[in-house]
Amino acid sequence: MRFHVVVIRPPGHLHASAFTEMAELITAGLSALGHSVTVGENSWESTAVHILFGAHHLLNPQGGWREPLPARSILYNLEPLVPHTPWATQAFADGFARYPVWDYARANAAYRMQHQWPGTWYTLPIGYVPQWTRIVPPVMPDVDVLFYGSLSPRRQQVLQALRNSGLRVQVLFGVYGPERDAWIARSHVILNWHQAPGYPFESVRVGYLLANRAAVVSEVSLDADDNARRWQAGIAWTTTDQVGATCQHWVHNPVPRCDLAYRGWQRIQTLHESDVLAAVLDQMATNHQL
Repeated sequence: MRFHVVVIRPPGHLHASAFTEMAELITAGLSALGHSVTVGENSWESTAVHILFGAHHLLNPQGGWREPLPARSILYNLEPLVPHTPWATQAFADGFARYPVWDYARANAAYRMQHQWPGTWYTLPIGYVPQWTRIVPPVMPDVDVLFYGSLSPRRQQVLQALRNSGLRVQVLFGVYGPERDAWIARSHVILNWHQAPGYPFESVRVGYLLANRAAVVSEVSLDADDNARRWQAGIAWTTTDQVGATCQHWVHNPVPRCDLAYRGWQRIQTLHESDVLAAVLDQMATNHQL
């Protein structure tokens, strides 16, 4: 089968680069299954099944699509569906109902069921591809704690507390690709923290880090995420009142930290992305959606 993996990038939209690693993951996984795969931005291929990242950028706020999508399209949702976000709208629900959707978070399924969203959605755990493993850490990292992502007040409060404890904290926003990877390599631990209470586990971010043998400190996830359970032994879990002590421990204990990073790398390899994709493609074929 022929697939075309598409990143939708509005003009000047830097943050579409956040989809790059997921586009790489899907491309490598499909290629491993023997499919023909091309990749592009804002482009269509007439004979391919399209897998779209960032398709919500093509929605009209009042409903419907600003331009027709290819008939053979799969929309990949990487947005958290929680109250008071731009994606928890009827326009989003109705627009995505017109196509099969792949979703990164089982917690999103609970939200859709509660609000009776139409359409056919499939929840895909994050698998592993060797192409993701590419960051080579230096011998002596010079950053204690790295955080990258949008800075909500909740995240800012935690980061300031870490600074106040004497840790060297580096914060990135709008930094992607090799530049961000260089900061990951320079860091003892990388912090994963929910933007707001109730957000799904950030499995895409954490999966890429585990694939690169990074030591991850993460806020405890309350949702029943498949990835969080499978990777549990390779992540240092913590809470708001313990995050400072947790980061201090892993920063100042290099041997256990390396063991943690190695366990995370082992855990993510227990499920290959090709197996994830083979299962969902079989389901879609049974549902006559391919």
